[in-house]
Amino acid sequence: MFNDEHKIMHMDILRHSFYNLFFLHFVFSQCNGLSTRVRQETILVVKDDKS
Repeated sequence: MFNDEHKIMHMDILRHSFYNLFFLHFVFSQCNGLSTRVRQETILVVKDDKS
């Protein structure tokens, strides 16, 4: 009885941490893509200024 409940609780914790990792990865990749885009636009602007 106790063992089953403990197992279920453990699975919930695992699932919860997995969702958190997935969410963090999603947020991080979004921020990463945004900063890359900004960097590319900045480079384009700098190139325009030089020419």
